[in-house]
Amino acid sequence: MKTTIIIAFCLCSTLAFSQDRLSRIGGYMSAPEKPTQESVVKALSVASPIALKATAEQFERHCLDRATLDADAQAVYVASPDGFTRQSGIGNTYVKIMQRISKGFFLASAGERFIAIRSESDNLMDDSTYSMPLADTGETYAYTTVLGAGKRVAIYAIRPAVTKAQTLARFKAGDAFLLPLPKTTTTPCINCDGGGFVTVKDGPGGARKTLCPACHGKRNVTLTCDLIHSVYIDKPVATAETAFK
Repeated sequence: MKTTIIIAFCLCSTLAFSQDRLSRIGGYMSAPEKPTQESVVKALSVASPIALKATAEQFERHCLDRATLDADAQAVYVASPDGFTRQSGIGNTYVKIMQRISKGFFLASAGERFIAIRSESDNLMDDSTYSMPLADTGETYAYTTVLGAGKRVAIYAIRPAVTKAQTLARFKAGDAFLLPLPKTTTTPCINCDGGGFVTVKDGPGGARKTLCPACHGKRNVTLTCDLIHSVYIDKPVATAETAFK
């Protein structure tokens, strides 16, 4: 009897501990949320961006601000449970500041390499790690280690901010920009797989078909949301059409 009680107590304690661990690390035992029509459509636009021609004037009026911000932040759009998310600093380098050499000039480590960094800010802290958009200056810095060895490392500078003029010049030269822009689209309903009806339980062991509550039997759903577009320069063709008015 005593043994049974001890085993039962241990089992309950283990289950309680397991549930506590699951709760603390995010509760992955719960069922994943069902995707929405909007999240599916937005995620698809990441995989297959909508091609959109635009004149330089249209791009400057509707897209230039966002395109410049994204270019400066080195941002990309990736699929997520909500459709897509913006991730910035993709091309940045993680560096650890080792020593301040002079005003705005630092010795740092980037992975297994040592480098020198020029910065407009003099507030970078020793032993702190930063994510930086670095550009190689082509110069080198020579110094002597505490053991007396001579070292020479490459000098990098924090890349200047991307300007609107630079972004517009890239667009005129033929570069395409991936940008989230509002669009009204009609797609098959994901709730009924485009069938217009869903099966619901009707008493013990029974079931019946009824109109889909999401599309109301229309099979398709029309919605307006931000979708990823590939915006590119419109060549001067008389019949060219764009989505901008």
